[in-house]
Amino acid sequence: MTVLKNGNVYLDGSFKKCDILFDERIIEIGQNLACETEIDLDGKFVTPGFIDIHIHGRGGFDVSRDCGEVAKNIAKCGVTSFLPTTLTLSYDDTLFALQNIADYIENDNKCGAQALGIYSEGIFFVAEKCGAQNPQNIKETIDLNFVEKMIKASKNHLKVLAFAPENKGSVELVHYLKDKGIRASMGHTNATESEVKPCVDAGMRGATHLFNGMSGMSHIDLGASGVGVFDERIYTEIITDGFHVNKEFINILFRFKPTDKIIFISDNVNLSGLPEGKVEMAGVPVVITKDKLLVDSSEKYSLAGSCLRLCDSIKNVSKMTGICAEDIIKCVTENPAKYIGVDDKKGFIKTGFDADINIFDEDFNLVCTYIKGEKI
Repeated sequence: MTVLKNGNVYLDGSFKKCDILFDERIIEIGQNLACETEIDLDGKFVTPGFIDIHIHGRGGFDVSRDCGEVAKNIAKCGVTSFLPTTLTLSYDDTLFALQNIADYIENDNKCGAQALGIYSEGIFFVAEKCGAQNPQNIKETIDLNFVEKMIKASKNHLKVLAFAPENKGSVELVHYLKDKGIRASMGHTNATESEVKPCVDAGMRGATHLFNGMSGMSHIDLGASGVGVFDERIYTEIITDGFHVNKEFINILFRFKPTDKIIFISDNVNLSGLPEGKVEMAGVPVVITKDKLLVDSSEKYSLAGSCLRLCDSIKNVSKMTGICAEDIIKCVTENPAKYIGVDDKKGFIKTGFDADINIFDEDFNLVCTYIKGEKI
């Protein structure tokens, strides 16, 4: 057992001075706690471990083949649990990736961040908003038979499926996923408000990397982005690296969206964190720069995933919006936990919950991380 002493601990939406006693789970929270291993935090800030629900890879590794290596890499970024996320691949490669990740979850999910399920980003998007997804693999008509195969390949670990609401069969897909307990999310879409709303009314509750790869707001139509901002039923993912979304749009989001429906994601890919250079990702040419990934094309400017360390998301957003850290920590802890249905054991510092803990200094730089009580 270990006790963290004299920390400012994030409890019930604010920081409180107290101690935490834990092994794999949190045993007690209080004052003057003691055990053989005591660590004096001297006022450092303690939060629940961060949950990254949308991440494809990092450090040269992809979740579809090397999920364990990704889990180790992102643990250094304050991520204690995550949803390995598949890209838009061919039918066969999609099933292969889902099965590989499912096998990892069931057999090898022991080192680094814990994989809690699978997020499938694709394949039912629209080519016009493909971004860094390979347009050759995009299908613009929903195939429920294939979705059934995806769920089977995932061994029922599929948690979120993203697709374009304007595609034929989308409303039926939302109902199908809802019956299976899988979150439906709109992404890589050029939908109008009138095309999005029937899916939301049917039970779609997610917006995949809001503003990126989706129709924007205009003076005539809210578009998918506007529905993501203004419909309080929807959880909105957002990439907070300062490149994917203009800071004023992040301010708009926090002004009009309940904070408990905002989720920060990294959207890291296998190239994230690698040295600068030109490479390929799923057949798409990409340029790695110091802090972002770009599709290598003279025709358009398009980002190809972020280099964001999720542990930096809080200070990034606080700087862009002026919102204090304790008011946005839920965006990487309890909000994603509630969205994917693991808030009975993750996302909070509570007695009986997994001892997934981040410790930050006064400038909100990550100091260290515990995953199920083990120091990273």
